[in-house]
Amino acid sequence: MHEVNSPLKVTVNGKPARVVNAIGWPETVGVYRVDFVVPARTLPAMAGVQLSAAWIPAPEHKFPVR
Repeated sequence: MHEVNSPLKVTVNGKPARVVNAIGWPETVGVYRVDFVVPARTLPAMAGVQLSAAWIPAPEHKFPVR
């Protein structure tokens, strides 16, 4: 496994989330694992999660938060 070498940012409902791991997945090309901590006081609901790599934002996706 190799750590991602570009700046990586994750937001949950527009609030910054702490990135714990950002690695390339073994034996694959273009597949990554990004672990992050949901910010405190995020209400249980569908949350908008957005990842930016090398300052390029990806589309926001909705995920359930409990």
